[in-house]
Amino acid sequence: MFCPRSASARWTSSTRFVLLGIVVTAAVLVFGVQSAAAATFNPNKVISNDNMRAYDCMSEKQIQAFLDSKTGPLKTLVTPDHNGTKKKASKIIYEACRHYHISPKVMLTMLQKEQSLLTRTTLKKNTLDRAIGAGCPNSTTNKYPGFGNQIWNGARLLDGYGEGKSTSYVKKYKAGITYSGGSGRTVKPANIATYKLYVYNPSIGAKSPYGDLESQKNSLSGNASFWYIYKRYFGNPNVLPPNRPVWRFFNKVNGSFLYTSSPNERYGLLTKAYKTWKSQGKVFTWKSKAKANNVRIYRFTNKDTNKRLYTTSASRAKQLRAKSQQKTWRYEGVEWKVSRSKTKTLPVWRFYRVASGGNFYTADPKVKNKYKTALKGKYQYKGVVWYVAK
Repeated sequence: MFCPRSASARWTSSTRFVLLGIVVTAAVLVFGVQSAAAATFNPNKVISNDNMRAYDCMSEKQIQAFLDSKTGPLKTLVTPDHNGTKKKASKIIYEACRHYHISPKVMLTMLQKEQSLLTRTTLKKNTLDRAIGAGCPNSTTNKYPGFGNQIWNGARLLDGYGEGKSTSYVKKYKAGITYSGGSGRTVKPANIATYKLYVYNPSIGAKSPYGDLESQKNSLSGNASFWYIYKRYFGNPNVLPPNRPVWRFFNKVNGSFLYTSSPNERYGLLTKAYKTWKSQGKVFTWKSKAKANNVRIYRFTNKDTNKRLYTTSASRAKQLRAKSQQKTWRYEGVEWKVSRSKTKTLPVWRFYRVASGGNFYTADPKVKNKYKTALKGKYQYKGVVWYVAK
């Protein structure tokens, strides 16, 4: 739950996903920073599931650098964490977010929304005790006093709300669920991330019509304030950063591979399907706004086998999306985009796993050499399939 300010994904329940194949050409993939863009506040979708669960979108050093760029007191704060060990505020934020798979950008936004801790120059009594309003629904009650307790338990609550693991009184999220948005207004959260925010703070916090909220910026509260602050610092809460990783998972049951660019799906594989899937880390990063990346990777799931198919062929995708194929194939959208350009790039190599099928990709020369030599009998080397920008 929240306390008042003192100042003015893609995851499904199925865990049987198998990479069937990817047909692509050369790719240009790089890493960058998202900039704020024009957007319209929608109280039913405050933030995407992927942005809520992007727990490693900022390193500890990046969090510290962000705090250093602001006027608030957190840049120099050293205080006990939830276990009583004194640490920098940036480290406390980093560790809690990684443990509970909550984006540090979300946590930094909460710090500004609740107590203006990114910009305020003076601390009032109990400000740090109520840093993000975790467990303090009124002016006298506070279940988690102290900055370290606030960050740890705030991340824990955001992780659990709607998932059935934080508190028994919070309903599990399901499509069509409604929630009070304050002042007699009802919201219908379009995703679980937005539902989590309303359970944490049941207030829209702005008047309709909303627009970009610029005309109301001095009177915002609740989830409108969250949306506005996040957009100001990190860009549209419903749009992923332009430079996005693709992660690889290994199926411990059937020996296949799965690739995803969704932080929310990655979260589900790591936490809900960990008995089946083992993370093998990031394979590459693709730049979604690069003009050269004009080849789409279409993703399908075979409903009979639960195997995944990725293809760059628009005609193949159209064929699989035909009404006659819908009993067998489920279209899941464009997973990422690639390019045919080979200029100023590094190669990504492909291997075929003999025993179970599926493609193994790597941009690491050491890994490539290992699979070509020590694991030659298990994997067939297929050469360069993509290129990564230097």
